Amino acid sequence: MEERCLVNKPRGISDADDLGSPKLWEVYGFIISITIVVATGALIIWAYVPEHWLHNLGIYYYPSRYQALPVPTYVLVTIILGIGVYIGLNFLATPPPTSLKTMFGTYHPLQIDLHMKMLLPGMILISPGIITFFFHGLMQMNSVRNYLMTMI
Repeated sequence: MEERCLVNKPRGISDADDLGSPKLWEVYGFIISITIVVATGALIIWAYVPEHWLHNLGIYYYPSRYQALPVPTYVLVTIILGIGVYIGLNFLATPPPTSLKTMFGTYHPLQIDLHMKMLLPGMILISPGIITFFFHGLMQMNSVRNYLMTMI
């Protein structure tokens, strides 16, 4: 028998992979969507069907119909307010557009020079010009030491 193979199959996918099987998050999404549809249907039936129809179906215990409108409204308002609070907290945590922190981050050379002097007194950034002068013999080691001592 001749074995079929995929010509354009990407690397890393073996022939043993069952491409038709659903993933776990797909199953969870399906179950959640079905649950939401059933809960919405139950809410609509509970809110709008007359009581004697529910008694004919054998349903005698159910919450007060007074809760049919406020509970979903409270849930939706809570979700909307939660999203608003989340967005507001992100705005509070973000510096304004006119702040220099948006242009110069933690790893900008000017910030590194300031932090290096405070955090690591033995380590400093040496400018490329000084290194070039030193390696080309235009500057002696003593003058490099003097320059570095002024930076510390």
